[in-house]
Amino acid sequence: MRTFVYVDGFNLYYGSLKGTPYRRLDLFALASALLPRATVASVRFFTAKVHGRDDPSRPTRQDTYWNALKATGVEVVEGHFLEHAVTMRTVTPPPPAVRVWKSEEKGSDVNLASYLVRDAFTRAFEQALVLSNDSDLTLPVRLVRDEAKLPIRVGFPISNPGRRRSVQLQGAATDFRDIRPAALAACQLPNPVVRGTSSYRKVSRPMCCACQPRSNTADSAKPRAWIGTRPSRTAP
Repeated sequence: MRTFVYVDGFNLYYGSLKGTPYRRLDLFALASALLPRATVASVRFFTAKVHGRDDPSRPTRQDTYWNALKATGVEVVEGHFLEHAVTMRTVTPPPPAVRVWKSEEKGSDVNLASYLVRDAFTRAFEQALVLSNDSDLTLPVRLVRDEAKLPIRVGFPISNPGRRRSVQLQGAATDFRDIRPAALAACQLPNPVVRGTSSYRKVSRPMCCACQPRSNTADSAKPRAWIGTRPSRTAP
């Protein structure tokens, strides 16, 4: 079946990738692993640009991973961050309140929902796969299933400790899969990814989204980057 994939970048990162050696994730390969009989025709990655105030290299690392994804045929759809100073109460005063920087990602969930519903009602796909655990996506997922009458699967990024499936999102989907560490380990980007006669390698440590920490493994600490392209794939 012709399958479109919609990836909630930050939800995937915090739910399954943060603190792991699997951050160089190949999204086409992961989609094919979750739906082995699908023809993965499109992957969109919904995320936002990070700032470099606390770590000037963070935007560069993020760009490296984005370039790798684009090289494989993934479309990166950008939201944005809002950051502002706010006053928040302390748990154990004094002081009763402190001024802090508050960062909020804006637009990614709305962008994902908009593309998903549009593609469903224009019959761009035969089935959809959403990689997220965000209950805010419950309504658009249900619309695809009940109004567009198309199968929609959800891949839950819940392999990190303390993560549980959204009951609402699970109930809205046609069916679901959990994204497990074994699948993440098996779906890593090669180095380099090559398009035609062009290849790019080892320009920066990759970063899949905001505030990716350094890995403790020697291999993942090496600077890497990939560029190239890969066509849509039919899973075996």
